[in-house]
Amino acid sequence: MDTEVRKKLIVPFIVFLGILGVNANTIINGINQHNTTRIVIASVSTVIVLGLLIFTVVNANKSSKRSS
Repeated sequence: MDTEVRKKLIVPFIVFLGILGVNANTIINGINQHNTTRIVIASVSTVIVLGLLIFTVVNANKSSKRSS
């Protein structure tokens, strides 16, 4: 991956990590409070965010290979 592409991905990575941190905290609180709905919603949100993160990285790699 180019350094230029890496620079463009810094902000999305920080955002994705922040969202994953909030989701992990929500899952832990849901477990502590025995709130199944909160756990399920946070888990689904985590899967979606991880999918988008993988999608972003794959597209960044494809675009950097095309421009080379």
